[in-house]
Amino acid sequence: MKPKLLIQTFLSFALTASLFVPIVHAETSWTEWPDNPILSRDAAVDYPAVLYDPDRFSGHGDAVTYKMWSDQDLQYFTSDNGIEWNFVKDTAGGLAGPVGHPVVEYYPDGFDAVKLGDPPFDDKMFYRLWYWNESYLTGIDAIYYAESPDGVTWYNNQPISQDPDAPLIVTGNTDDWNAGSYGPADVLYNPKARNRGTDWAFSMYYDGTDLGDESLGIAFSKDGIHWIGHDTDGDGKADPILVGGGPDDWDGGAKGYVSRATVIKIKKRYHMWYSGGETDMNDGIGYAGSRDGIGWVKSSANPIFHISDGVPWRTERTYTPLVIYDPDAFCGSGHAFYYKMWFSGRAVDKTVGYAVGGEPSRDCFDIHHAMVLRPKGKRNKQVFVLQAIFWAEIPDKEEDRVVFALNGQELVNVEFVRFANSRNGYVYRSPKQEKPSVKMTLNFDKGTWHLAVKDVDLYDLGREIEYRLEVGAFIGSLGLKMREKKNGFYYLKEE
Repeated sequence: MKPKLLIQTFLSFALTASLFVPIVHAETSWTEWPDNPILSRDAAVDYPAVLYDPDRFSGHGDAVTYKMWSDQDLQYFTSDNGIEWNFVKDTAGGLAGPVGHPVVEYYPDGFDAVKLGDPPFDDKMFYRLWYWNESYLTGIDAIYYAESPDGVTWYNNQPISQDPDAPLIVTGNTDDWNAGSYGPADVLYNPKARNRGTDWAFSMYYDGTDLGDESLGIAFSKDGIHWIGHDTDGDGKADPILVGGGPDDWDGGAKGYVSRATVIKIKKRYHMWYSGGETDMNDGIGYAGSRDGIGWVKSSANPIFHISDGVPWRTERTYTPLVIYDPDAFCGSGHAFYYKMWFSGRAVDKTVGYAVGGEPSRDCFDIHHAMVLRPKGKRNKQVFVLQAIFWAEIPDKEEDRVVFALNGQELVNVEFVRFANSRNGYVYRSPKQEKPSVKMTLNFDKGTWHLAVKDVDLYDLGREIEYRLEVGAFIGSLGLKMREKKNGFYYLKEE
């Protein structure tokens, strides 16, 4: 059973056909949600840590598809689409100091509790948390660790440790780039690691600061608690893996700042989205790529987003990207794109926004057979979509809308409650006096939809036709090259 779609009509974001032209570099090509910010509260919402699980976390905590934790008392939110968020509670009780800059990871197979910390707890765990203890800056106590069975109640809370005989993560020496730390940026997990060299079960990207500028470093661990820094040049000291740019770069200037980041490994390549700026780390968001997760190359397309973009909700701060990649394009769980980003912004208050990367997935919205017919002697055109598939569930809100557009013209835009349940699925027929005349059938069990439209004035309709579908949420948009027939055009997908 796929999760229900709860998103309201996705009009302004999906209306422009050019938005859905295939994008080669999806990692740096992002479209911001037009109604940002999506999340704000009287208590600031900052540094989002977002998890996605199509299995709804298998009974390990709330049964939803998206979960978010943020700064300010480790606020915890849930969602089934990634846009509409429900605040559940503050979960920082029992953790150390002001909890900042959280990194939360979910392990569906669970793991044994470490049985240490405060309070101790030895049951099966499914969530790990690393965070900045804001009471510290220049010691290893700046980074803390905790774990949880449900993502709400945290146990075994303790500072991480570092080996004094290995490269130090935090030195306390103001001459070093890593004299202090503002906490973790991201943590990767590899259960098959050999735990030597640079191949360890846990790899943590973390913020290092000389109490002025900020850089990103990497550290390795067998258990996620005891860490060693990475020494690139063999001098016995940990080295940064990403630093601010040159004097003319958006993340450069007199010093240059890079900080809070997301790192994702897709096949054999690493991808990073990071915060950066000239005088602080919250001017914008950039992208860098890597073959090994240690040596990084920044994109020439940077920055992806910046405070100078003129977007009102983030004119003072644009930073802290949290990116999730799903090879199934989140089908049935909100917008069908392969990349999604949640990030912080500030104009007056600290809030969270949302963006999608690349093009929508055709696997979530796929037309197999379509025709556009022009009956002889008539000026009107008749459109049939004989067989198509989509991936969604029945909307559970009466006001959720179903939208179908052809070349930017909406032919169906009605509330789902106006669809009647029949033997073949949910059927909508437009009122007799309404033009165009529409019949649309949605079969959620089979994942198919059928459409027939008469009396459509689309004078510019030709071989290239774009379809767009929303069923309570944006499902997909396809541009089809039709073949000409004597009385119209047709499309047949090649299997």
